[in-house]
Amino acid sequence: MADERAGTGLETAATPDRRGLDAFGGLVPTGAFARAGETVVCALVVEHHADGAAVPLLGLSSAPGVLGIDPESDVRAADDRGRAYDVRTVTRDAGLGAVQATLWLTPGPPADARRLELTVERLTRTSVGRRGGVERPLADGPWRLTIESLPGRTAV
Repeated sequence: MADERAGTGLETAATPDRRGLDAFGGLVPTGAFARAGETVVCALVVEHHADGAAVPLLGLSSAPGVLGIDPESDVRAADDRGRAYDVRTVTRDAGLGAVQATLWLTPGPPADARRLELTVERLTRTSVGRRGGVERPLADGPWRLTIESLPGRTAV
């Protein structure tokens, strides 16, 4: 299905059918962030579902231009047990100095996983000039985030 917003930085992939309320397993808040140079990337929450997990990411930078991310090629996910996860894009919004993306991880993290490790290998910035935009990778990365499956209060 083609997205009419393609090329605008506001692309939205098809939301997984399994993201309905009947498969919802709960939310785990997180304050996980990684800072490198003038850029910070943070995970806001992990939304658990029967067949996967949704993880909203926020990237902020003082680098001039529109920030961008391609989660399917630039983000890696694994847990503390060494299991790797497939990363797909649910939503992606780009803006001046900011980018937001919701990742869909499959399979869903199992109960014995205590930490989820996300690595954002690359963020880009697009500078707009007279002859169009020029996309360049930010030199600050990669950004490595550790998301605890049992936040402090829950673990107690």
